[in-house]
Amino acid sequence: DEHRRKIEAGSIIFDPRTVKNAGEPWMISGREARAHDILAVHTATNRAEVEDLYALPRGTLRDDPTAGEAPKARLIRIDGPIDTVTEAFVKRQIDRSLGAGANLLIFEIDSYGGLLVPSFEIADYIASLNPKQVRTVAWVPEKAISGAAIIALGCDEVYMQPDAVIGDAMPIEIKPGAQFEKAPEKILSFMEPKMRSLATKKGRSVALMRAMFQPDFEVRRVRHREKGYVRFMSPKEIEAAGGDEIWEDRGQVDETGKGKVLTVNGLVAHDLALAKPPVNDFEDLKSRLGIAPGQNVIVVGRTWVDDLIEWLNTESAMAILITIGLICLFIELHVMTGLLGIVAAVCFVLFFWARVVGGTAEMLEVLLFILGVVCLAIEIFVIPGFGVFGVSGGLLILSSLVLASQTFTNIEPGESMRQLTHTMTALSASMVAVVAIAIVLNRYLPQMPLLGRVMLSPAGAASVQAESGGPRLRPDLASSAGGGHPLVGRRGATVSDLRPAGKIRLGDDFVDVVSDGPYIDKGSTVEIVQVLGNRIVVREV
Repeated sequence: DEHRRKIEAGSIIFDPRTVKNAGEPWMISGREARAHDILAVHTATNRAEVEDLYALPRGTLRDDPTAGEAPKARLIRIDGPIDTVTEAFVKRQIDRSLGAGANLLIFEIDSYGGLLVPSFEIADYIASLNPKQVRTVAWVPEKAISGAAIIALGCDEVYMQPDAVIGDAMPIEIKPGAQFEKAPEKILSFMEPKMRSLATKKGRSVALMRAMFQPDFEVRRVRHREKGYVRFMSPKEIEAAGGDEIWEDRGQVDETGKGKVLTVNGLVAHDLALAKPPVNDFEDLKSRLGIAPGQNVIVVGRTWVDDLIEWLNTESAMAILITIGLICLFIELHVMTGLLGIVAAVCFVLFFWARVVGGTAEMLEVLLFILGVVCLAIEIFVIPGFGVFGVSGGLLILSSLVLASQTFTNIEPGESMRQLTHTMTALSASMVAVVAIAIVLNRYLPQMPLLGRVMLSPAGAASVQAESGGPRLRPDLASSAGGGHPLVGRRGATVSDLRPAGKIRLGDDFVDVVSDGPYIDKGSTVEIVQVLGNRIVVREV
């Protein structure tokens, strides 16, 4: 009606458009409202853009869960090489701190970095915490290099000492001869969206964070001509944001450009809006964060359990646990006390527990190991011989140990192969040790004061004890001892092929047997030459 009246009054209306039809509730997006120049003055996709619109300092609109009350702070230290064990440790400490009601997490970072994927996993985990519930702060007293810098930039705020350094997150590849080279382009393409995401979440310059891992990347300091605030952008970003009409170029950032990877101290980091104004020490940091001078910050540090997990995830611990476990099983099969079997089980439980907690294993590896043990047990106690179940069980156990000892998600060139080499070296050393110890025990176990009394001696061994010096773990002594078992010497006919295991007919009974070497065809006459427990060995007549 209003439109019609204006037409009748002689108004000239250009480009009439219908934005809402009669009889429908009106719903309009911010983009549409701005296009029609109604309701909305500006549009923004995040709080950082609102800060830019009104020339507010970065972080002004960030949620502060500690506002209005004394902060409940926890300090988590991240030092040394960053790997999957460190990743699992930091995540555990974060969950433990939040469970205790902390609303301020301080990450004291002092590291040269480490593996790329665990570094991003930690940074993403920190960045994804609810900002309405917890405030995250990175405290860098000395250095946060490479992966450590990525973790620091995943926090809401970064505080550094004036001389501390942060940056140089360029991924490298270690070539033979310990030579360091720039990683392939595909690694950089992986990092670019990850760093962009962290920068966007935390309101930092995407260009500066990109300059930390991409050499020769140029970043310009620009000033908004109308509002006066300063930002740091690449030439492409400046062009996309309006070019020289909107932005006044203040020159290139000195720490970026040809042959440089962005690495700065606390003073420069503040100037580039990557960090807060530098602090002199931890007490100064507490003052900045609103923590009372007399209030102690609880340190969520490593406990003896964390130290144990870290040690159990080393190659040496892996070799020790597997060696002890296998040797205990070897002895248990001869003495049958149950105690050594429990010790072996504890060794393998500790191995997989440390790997699961350390982040390199999940239930798949545990289930593969259990299935492998079941297959071997079937081969030993149910189907004598060395066939499908034995080979499958051995392969399953080996696969579970390898898969549990490392992750194959590393994108760093050669990292997975390097870890696999270390894993196979530890396993090989363990196998060699087991064989050597088994040979020694096979010779001297019967003479040991304690184990010799509980060892299961083969039937008929008493008659040869004088000449042999005591019972030995050699079944050939039992079989040559004059027939200690009533089945030795009896003959029967095979009712299936022995390859090498199968069945024979012994009188009216069917008996599971195994050939002493070659395959034996069905219908052949065989003689029982040896009986060890439920293992019956036959030879073709």
